[in-house]
Amino acid sequence: RYQKITLMEPNTRLVFSKIGFQAVRPEASTKAKFHCSDETVNRIWKDGVRTVDMCTVDREETVPFWDVTEQGTRVFGGHWAPCRQGTRWSNKKVTFHTKVEESGASWAVRMITNGLIFCLDAKSQTVATITGIHVRAMLGDNLVNTGSVAFGGPPGWVALYRDLSIKDLDNQTLYENSLLQKDSERTYDDFQVGTNKLACTIDGAKRDRACFGGDVFVTGRSIAYSTADFDAWKGTIQLLLSHQNKDGYLGNLCPIQAPEHDGEDEPPYYGHYSLTYALLLVVTIKDYWLNPGDRDLVERSFPQLQSQVDFTRKFLNQDGLVEAPPCLSMTWFPMGGPVFGISAGLNLAYFDALNAMASISTDKEIELQYLSQAQRLKESLISVLWNRERGTMRPALSLAADGVFQDVNSYAATLGVSPEHPKAVEQIFSSSDSLPPAFRCLDKWDKFGVTSPYACGFALEALLNKNEGTKAMELLFKVWGTMADQDSPNYSGAHWEAMKTDGTPFNHDVSLAHGWSTWPVFLLPRYLAGVYPQEAGWKRIGVEPVLAGLETVEYSLETPQGHLRVGLYIEEQRNTGRMKLLVPKDCTAMVKAPKGWSLATGGVIQGDGTEVAIELFREV
Repeated sequence: RYQKITLMEPNTRLVFSKIGFQAVRPEASTKAKFHCSDETVNRIWKDGVRTVDMCTVDREETVPFWDVTEQGTRVFGGHWAPCRQGTRWSNKKVTFHTKVEESGASWAVRMITNGLIFCLDAKSQTVATITGIHVRAMLGDNLVNTGSVAFGGPPGWVALYRDLSIKDLDNQTLYENSLLQKDSERTYDDFQVGTNKLACTIDGAKRDRACFGGDVFVTGRSIAYSTADFDAWKGTIQLLLSHQNKDGYLGNLCPIQAPEHDGEDEPPYYGHYSLTYALLLVVTIKDYWLNPGDRDLVERSFPQLQSQVDFTRKFLNQDGLVEAPPCLSMTWFPMGGPVFGISAGLNLAYFDALNAMASISTDKEIELQYLSQAQRLKESLISVLWNRERGTMRPALSLAADGVFQDVNSYAATLGVSPEHPKAVEQIFSSSDSLPPAFRCLDKWDKFGVTSPYACGFALEALLNKNEGTKAMELLFKVWGTMADQDSPNYSGAHWEAMKTDGTPFNHDVSLAHGWSTWPVFLLPRYLAGVYPQEAGWKRIGVEPVLAGLETVEYSLETPQGHLRVGLYIEEQRNTGRMKLLVPKDCTAMVKAPKGWSLATGGVIQGDGTEVAIELFREV
């Protein structure tokens, strides 16, 4: 855990007479161990596991943000909470009673993720009249801006509220809540400020307390290779699935303190951030199934996943590519806004989701249909968006032909969509003194100067997938090694949300413990030890190491089938090596030698609870 203290006034100092730490909960037990011959790599993995632990929340672990009393509901500033019942409200009349306890009272209208905020500052006692304000929709004046009523305020503000009444302009009641003790459960649920009903993952350990489809796409796999806290992974999936709308669009953003949406009415608007994230949720459900082997969740959710794929298919254009409206085309970087027109990132997520649907389907005909759709989509991506001269996947037709989104270009390589190209590796990660930028040759996006561990994770996986172990280690040290530098004043013991290209945190409120940055937690054992499930529940195990200049790599995991252990020992100068494997009883391991090496014996191991050693020889 970390606490950052900043002195704002010049010529001041702060003296600590005592420093202590009281854990709110014990650290999660880790069901895996990773160790190699490089201590920086070991620290990166351990910091990542700590991040995973900090970004998973047990059921009912979260303390309510508000106090609901007999006098009213006490709202503490620093956190905004819109009523989930009203994200579709337009013009309305709002009345309530409030009593200022500290500094002032604050409320908002038209609030979903942001809105029009009013502050009643009791200290300044100033009344202002605001006129001539024109609120315009981002894409024109024709859209009706909707949103809910919210309470919150600046940090340090505390106020009591009660007798909330919301009516439309015809005086029809839209919502009523006394905000007293008798309505406490409804208040906590409607404003998402109570405890969490499901174990969940969260995007950041300290800030948003929300789960996202894009974040769990990473954090879920990190859980599988470290803490094995499958309840948090499953809870996130359940919460997001419950927010699917009637069109089939899956929920992909949700505060963890929100209840599962189980009514006939449409879920709140806040549940939908981007179509890409909804498709990544489909992929993470496949990943979840592969690890604990929970077929029941797959069976129950399969019709919903089919609806999501059908919803996406509605946006296919004449070229066979998804061309979704801007409101569905946000990227992981909201400061850049949506991608207009055809988005390569969205189409790659659709391609990944189609293959995931084929993997989890038990109907051969349905499986072949999804594989056929994926193949046609791949051909269209190459035809329309592949830059043959530069060897990159163009992020969008609306952006410069030479522009590069690091995550998109790398994702295309990992998925096998990008054709082979002599410049491919250099375009995934080009060596330089600064950290790799998330965006290149795109004026609007370049100006942010952001290095994203999330986007770099796609690049790290692409390099390892291409057997570029040395290049992958260079990227690992440059990005995650910077975060793991214990001598840095910014060291948090965890993986960060975003950075500047000079290696410092991106801005003042960036998360320094963020789940979407934990790629090394699963990529290091997945590729350096080579371990992955070939069959759901780890019943059949693949072992295909990628060499990266390390003399030793050791990894062990408590799988659903039992204890798995793999060790890789390389003597480069002697052109020899050895692998040691302990495979769970009644499981099968399919072992392949690293690229350029050979196994001295067969690569099929039937687990019987004893360790097996296999000699390795470099091919001449």
